[in-house]
Amino acid sequence: MNVKKVKALIAKELLVQSKDSATLSTMIVIPLLFGIMVPLLLICLGTDNPLVQSLGGMQFILNAASSKTAVSDVNPGSEVLYMVLMYFSIPVFMLLPTLISNVTAAASFVGEREQKTIEGLLYTPLNQQELLLGKIVASFAPATIITWLSVIVYGVILDTSGYHIFGRAIFPNSAWVLLSVIVMPLVSFLSTLLVVAMSQHMKTTKAAQSVSLVILVPFVGIIISQASSSISLGIGMTAIMGAVILLIDIMLFCFISKHFKSETLLISK
Repeated sequence: MNVKKVKALIAKELLVQSKDSATLSTMIVIPLLFGIMVPLLLICLGTDNPLVQSLGGMQFILNAASSKTAVSDVNPGSEVLYMVLMYFSIPVFMLLPTLISNVTAAASFVGEREQKTIEGLLYTPLNQQELLLGKIVASFAPATIITWLSVIVYGVILDTSGYHIFGRAIFPNSAWVLLSVIVMPLVSFLSTLLVVAMSQHMKTTKAAQSVSLVILVPFVGIIISQASSSISLGIGMTAIMGAVILLIDIMLFCFISKHFKSETLLISK
């Protein structure tokens, strides 16, 4: 394994991403929406707006809020908004690395076939392992970094703009730290691996991106479960989720490393 060659490939992939308008728009618009626009909108509307009041009228949300010890030291009346911003938004943020890495991985593998640029890459001194590793890292690393930046911006907004509502800085808590540092990179890596596994069987990037449904379905279930307060993504649940995703990542990476044949990217199925 030649590290310099892998680094050169990663740099090349990142340069291509920076010139791809579709990839760039995904990297910018989705984090902007989740990390800045939504929290600012909710905080600016305050606790008396119709949206929060309608949520407050749902007894299951109030019960969920009362079960959180951290809610007891926020200003009275802000409990529901606290729950929405600190707990119900967690599954939504887990979609960020999935969506972004899905787009970058599809463009990296299937996109090169579509643009007829994969032939030149296969004739470089890179061996198959170096090619696979470089493309995988270049796909999931930007998604992870962008997600981290989104979480940081999200936290700054909550602790500054929301201080007058909650009476204290509320972000982060232990679940958010564990989620951001461990689970989100693992999710990004898994999304990338799923696209890689399907890249040899897909004709277009859109078809390859459809594999994201495999990983999005469980998160939709988590969002629904959060809304009904049937589960809570605390430290224990986050740790279990991270362990399960790590195991899946390892098994899938080993499978792909063994069966991936870069030459098949030359062939349109």
